[in-house]
Amino acid sequence: MSRTPNLPSFLTDESVHVIIWCYTGGGHFFKENYQVIKDLISNSVPLCVIFSQAGAMVANRYGFFWDLKSNPLNYKSTIFLFSGLDVMKYNVQRILEEAKLPYSVIEPDPAFSMAISLANRRNTTIIISPMTSNTVAKVVNGICDTFITNLICGRLKSGKRIIGVPTDGLEQIILTNLPVRMIQLDKSQVINIDICKYGALKQEPRTKVSFDPKYCVGCKECEQMYPESFVSGEKLSLKIRKIDISNLKRLSREMKILKSPLEVKNTLEGT
Repeated sequence: MSRTPNLPSFLTDESVHVIIWCYTGGGHFFKENYQVIKDLISNSVPLCVIFSQAGAMVANRYGFFWDLKSNPLNYKSTIFLFSGLDVMKYNVQRILEEAKLPYSVIEPDPAFSMAISLANRRNTTIIISPMTSNTVAKVVNGICDTFITNLICGRLKSGKRIIGVPTDGLEQIILTNLPVRMIQLDKSQVINIDICKYGALKQEPRTKVSFDPKYCVGCKECEQMYPESFVSGEKLSLKIRKIDISNLKRLSREMKILKSPLEVKNTLEGT
């Protein structure tokens, strides 16, 4: 695994217009984010996708990397960057390598020099999607303690445009989809834990089968084999807090806020 990013030529050549897509830890709009990113890759648009630790974890659970593995693309104009090593052990690195995806892990850097360098790259569009309420709150209050928040704050300080797609929008209620989860098992049910090749299903001697979501890659093979015991895509209604709506309104004065990742394409075409 490369721990020091070897940046591709399209990212270091400022004559090339590059999209830097920051992926933070929200599951809302997963399908839409995945579709837009996949379309950009398919069209060979120079693209750098930067995952926060939580972002990588959530994307993996929803099957982001698994789906790319199942639908091979040409990645010569793509690089996936991960801001931290810890998440890689939860099958993220394994899936990336099985799928032959171009990736690298960003070394810890107290000065966040690489983030600031990317923030000041001239020929660049920066997108944050999904943009969680935690990310919004940090940026609004000037807290820059991660690679992505430093990238955002550095870009805003330079007066350059950023596009954000918040998971918690200005609506009071949102409806989102959940990833795979295990339903309460009946005592008589027998499940072969070996159907999960990635270790999300576990069983100690004389104990019930348990599901560890950290190791889930979103392949849904457990659901296909045992539909009475596993489920995905459940709808969950979430009430957005007033403070999160207030923070987003404040941030909308500094960046372009979109209601859905599907609006990104039209926005990019207008640039």
